[in-house]
Amino acid sequence: MLLAVAYWLAYQGFAFLVSAVFGGLKTDGGNFDSWQNVLFGPTLPIVLAGALMFAVAPWFGWRSEIFGQQPIRGGAWMWIVFVVVLGFNAIRFAAVDYSSVGLAVTLMTLFLGLCIGFTEELVCRGFSVQLLRRRGYGE
Repeated sequence: MLLAVAYWLAYQGFAFLVSAVFGGLKTDGGNFDSWQNVLFGPTLPIVLAGALMFAVAPWFGWRSEIFGQQPIRGGAWMWIVFVVVLGFNAIRFAAVDYSSVGLAVTLMTLFLGLCIGFTEELVCRGFSVQLLRRRGYGE
């Protein structure tokens, strides 16, 4: 629980800092109205929080445990979730009117998705699962 609170506080702190430093570079509108809004809205705080967690991993001595081969057993049925999520993402990706959104916003949004995925996997499947394993629990 302490890890989750620490991560949340770090993320919120980075979001506040990015808004204070780069807020003037954002355009009017929502987070996805321009590439600057995507970068300085959701993307940069997540990049910074993920980088912080990546940098903290060696301090715990967990980098090789987090990024190494994982002792997870499971059936082939678990791939169904991956295929379903990928399918919904493909449908959503195909439904966007790219002429009105623009290439820069599209590319920045795809980069945001990669950053979210990396940070989520690092925090949830990396740190959280590592803490559970050290206390004798499974995933």
